[in-house]
Amino acid sequence: MRTRTGVLAGGLVLLMNVLAALPLEAQTVTTLHSFIEQVDGELPYAGLVQGTDKNFYGTTEVGGANGAGTVFKITPSGILTTLHSFDGDDGSGPYAGLVQGADGSFYGTASSGGSNPCGCGTVFKITPSGTLTTLHSFGGTDGTSPYGGLVQGADGNFYGTTEQGGASSTCPVGGGCGTVFMIAPSGTLTTLYSFDATPDGAEPWGALVQGTDGNFYGTTEQGGAYADGTVFRLASSLSTFSLTVVGLGQGTVTSLDYKINCSNVGGVCRANYAAGASVTFGAAPAAGWSFTGWSGPCSGIASCNLTMNGNQSVTATFTPAYTISGQVTLDGSGLTGVTVSLRGSSSGSTTTNVSGSYSFPVIGGGSYSVTPALTDYTFSPGSTNFDNLSGNQTANFTATQAVPSIAISSVSPSYITLVQGGSSQAVTVSLTRTNYTGSISLVNSALPSGVTATIAQPGTVNTGSITLQAASSATPVSNQAITITASGSGVPSVTATFTLTVDQPSIAISLNPSAITLNRGGIAQNVTVSLTRNGYAGSLTLSTSTLPSGVTATLTQPGTGDAGSISLSAASSATLVSNQTITITAGRSGASSVTATFALTVTAAASTDFSLMALPSSFIVAWGGSGTSTITTAVSGSFNSAIALTASGLPSGVSVSFTPAKIAAPGSGASTLKIMAGAGSSTGTNTITVTATGGGKTHTTTVALSIKI
Repeated sequence: MRTRTGVLAGGLVLLMNVLAALPLEAQTVTTLHSFIEQVDGELPYAGLVQGTDKNFYGTTEVGGANGAGTVFKITPSGILTTLHSFDGDDGSGPYAGLVQGADGSFYGTASSGGSNPCGCGTVFKITPSGTLTTLHSFGGTDGTSPYGGLVQGADGNFYGTTEQGGASSTCPVGGGCGTVFMIAPSGTLTTLYSFDATPDGAEPWGALVQGTDGNFYGTTEQGGAYADGTVFRLASSLSTFSLTVVGLGQGTVTSLDYKINCSNVGGVCRANYAAGASVTFGAAPAAGWSFTGWSGPCSGIASCNLTMNGNQSVTATFTPAYTISGQVTLDGSGLTGVTVSLRGSSSGSTTTNVSGSYSFPVIGGGSYSVTPALTDYTFSPGSTNFDNLSGNQTANFTATQAVPSIAISSVSPSYITLVQGGSSQAVTVSLTRTNYTGSISLVNSALPSGVTATIAQPGTVNTGSITLQAASSATPVSNQAITITASGSGVPSVTATFTLTVDQPSIAISLNPSAITLNRGGIAQNVTVSLTRNGYAGSLTLSTSTLPSGVTATLTQPGTGDAGSISLSAASSATLVSNQTITITAGRSGASSVTATFALTVTAAASTDFSLMALPSSFIVAWGGSGTSTITTAVSGSFNSAIALTASGLPSGVSVSFTPAKIAAPGSGASTLKIMAGAGSSTGTNTITVTATGGGKTHTTTVALSIKI
């Protein structure tokens, strides 16, 4: 390993001299981090570079996990992260520091290692998060030992040196006297120069710097006329680019530095610029001409700014300038305040002055359309077109004031249904106006008896509404047309219609299952009662018809909900029946009741089987909530088996679980069914079927689930 003890000591003395010159209170040094060779590196010869993320980045020549050096990041507060430990194959001995490229990644060199047998060093790229890419492994003929760092040129490429290697045979030690190279961010390396010791120098150790002239400057530590080193400048065709300006028409193009000064456009102007130079230039038309824009790397009509990263050619186009002008009149006098729009080869808008006049500057050879517009006015002609303009043009327009009017543009919804004693419904009335800004009022035609309307008048705005409600005694109607009339002062009234239906409140009932069998002395069975309401929100009460002797029923009332249940059981002395019709009645206050039936069978003896019951068999769950039902099984006869439980018929957004999921043999027991309704679950009443399977037998029961928001 090559060391720089003398250089390091010189740097230390310089640092102490600076400290000695500082005021006493400024002599505070904070050690942010102390390296441990085999942990996070050793010999951080190079300085640091601060990234755009405000952290600092650097290298250690040796040490790290593989002993071949590291790349690290350290925060201003001293938190150090080893981003990469070199292993030889991807480089070794990163002596120089890093440079952050325009792409945000950091670029650097390793003085040895790499994929070539000579281990001649590498160029690498590493992201701020630590992903390292070997861009190039030196092989001797293109350089050896890149001790110096990189500099990113104005052309976006990186430039550096290798201490040895190259094409020269003058320096046999190391296989060459060193090189200057260029490498693209993608990894394509070009050897720009191979040193030959005399007279140009040998062993360029340090990094390059790009001057304002675009050339690169550097030093060699040996060689030259006296063998004690040189300072060199690298000048090549890469350093200078040509800017060409082509002018079409009459006008001038001038750059801020006056290297481009084309006062007689119609020809070609050229100037040379250093690579990476920034050039700004603008265009000025001659009298009677207009600058219509740039082509090439510039566009638009504003000043153009170019970065000279290659030869550039720009065209400035000037065309003859004309006008399109005219007057807008009403009853023979100029009409002020009219918006006149220009469309076509160029566009814009203007407003007529007190005499109704307007004017647009336009470009010769273009095609244009001129259109006037003013609220509550029409114009003749509606617009005027000009094609391939070759001179000044006139476009006059005559205005006519529109007749004031109003219209009902929509009634929404166009059909509503009210329920006696139910909620109100609103109809929105949208209006359009033509040359009318006054107040508008709404009225409706006669409504069915017991139906009332509350009108929100539009006044001077364009929207009103009519809210209708039917009393409990309202007359039922079907598809009756209701007329809305909109009126304003000095304008004709207008009408629109919507259709009204008034229904009586109703409920519907359904049972599940439609038939059950009870065993004398067996467990209860459930019948789930599902209810559908149309305009009735009151409480409902369930009752049953006469049951066989010894059969009892426990009712879960729905109240104001949409589901209830009936649990039936047969005593050991219950009367035996087969498919006896049992009627369930859902009663409501002040209105007729509804009924549904199921078939009941009572058997004498318990067979080898099991029975299944859910209690409660109905409940209400809100979004994000849950409810539970106890699922009970009871065996009869010689039944002896585990019983597995499953659920089906789940609405969207609902999930269930059983605890336990299986009732152990001989089969009598209970499991907790938990039903969870997620946000957005389907609302309304749904029937969930619980299936129990075991010992060759399968039974089902149901749970009615009502989901509310």
